[in-house]
Amino acid sequence: MRRVWPREKVERFEEVIHIETNSESICIGRAGGDNHAELEGIEYCGTHGGKLHLFITLAPVASALLGGANLSGFSYEVLENKIGSDISFYNVQFYNGFGSMSNVQDYKTIAAKVDHSKVVAGLLTSQTKGTGWLPFAEMSRTIHSLRDEYVRFGGVAGWEYSDSQPGGQARPWEWVQSMTTLLRPHGVGMV
Repeated sequence: MRRVWPREKVERFEEVIHIETNSESICIGRAGGDNHAELEGIEYCGTHGGKLHLFITLAPVASALLGGANLSGFSYEVLENKIGSDISFYNVQFYNGFGSMSNVQDYKTIAAKVDHSKVVAGLLTSQTKGTGWLPFAEMSRTIHSLRDEYVRFGGVAGWEYSDSQPGGQARPWEWVQSMTTLLRPHGVGMV
């Protein structure tokens, strides 16, 4: 769905990110007030003709979607209810104390609020990159369970590639290969 923001709406934002391309102009804004920020929405703010295919993604900490601590300064529940159909996916941080993939509970709680196909589980790829790293066997049990339960499981994202286990700095791609095998046990194709 295309939305157009009138200039007066755009100008009232404290922060506006403006992206201009040859065919489209997009604004992402946040209205603010006394120590409280509310996300107004992610919408088109104008058009110059032509087509532009956008993927709107966000990277919240898991607790923001679980109703807990939130670094973003707005409610993801309000955002999802307001413009969730425009959001392609959420790269959700399930580490550093904001959530866990040691079992399926946090993911399932979020998937009850947000379409599970849009919830990408952000994981640590190495124990040196933060807290909440999971050994492959533990992580694979959780992902396997989610993959089997949700026909269109959103997938996984890793932080950070350069030292991914099991290959470490010499072979970081082994983490990606392991995840691909786990997510697509029958070969290439959609899960």
